[in-house]
Amino acid sequence: MNIDVSWDNQTRAVNGTDGSTTVRLQIDNCTAYRNNIPMALDVAPQIVEGRTLIPLRFFSEAFNCQVGWDSAIYQVSIISPPKAMTVIGFYALGDSQTSSWTNLFGQIYPNTAAGNTDVISELILGISAPSETAASIATKVGIAKRYNLNGIALWRLGLINDGMWQTLRDSLTASR
Repeated sequence: MNIDVSWDNQTRAVNGTDGSTTVRLQIDNCTAYRNNIPMALDVAPQIVEGRTLIPLRFFSEAFNCQVGWDSAIYQVSIISPPKAMTVIGFYALGDSQTSSWTNLFGQIYPNTAAGNTDVISELILGISAPSETAASIATKVGIAKRYNLNGIALWRLGLINDGMWQTLRDSLTASR
């Protein structure tokens, strides 16, 4: 849920915030506050054996979460609302059976279509150092440039040799 929760010992209140919504629940009080607006609770927060118990459904829904109850297994589920975030699509060229290009674009390289790009904010090309040479890196950087990709990703950096690093220096300008 990514909620900052604090305890106010003087007022015996639980305070929660996600930066835009605030919730205040006071022990033994059936009135809670969401963004300073009073709201009636079915049950008051309480302290039982040194633990603070709050109405889970109210607290979760106050932060726009969906709350579910499975009575067959006595299980609560809480689903946080969708959140805007950057999704970086990472693809590596493979063979015709395993290419993540095909998985992403729904077409065999070098063809493109909408495919699964609707969830991608940025697209970068993956370069796996164990199977690369300076020439193959130059080719892949060229592909990233030709398709106007937002970058490349290198993994297993310890395996990149001086020639590969020089190819990168000659092929691109690192953005920081």
